[in-house]
Amino acid sequence: MIKILVDRPEPDTLSIKKRQDFDKVLKSYEKQRRVFHNPWFFGVVGFSCLLIIFSIALNN
Repeated sequence: MIKILVDRPEPDTLSIKKRQDFDKVLKSYEKQRRVFHNPWFFGVVGFSCLLIIFSIALNN
């Protein structure tokens, strides 16, 4: 069952502005590193490519 608030009080402008601190949100956001900037990425991809090539070569 969905709860519907009919006579909900509207927030005042001061409380709205208090919660609109976008600089705080951006500072708290941790930048994620790209996967391919990690040196482990190239090692794993290179090793798996070599494994696939060798397995195909050995099966033929």
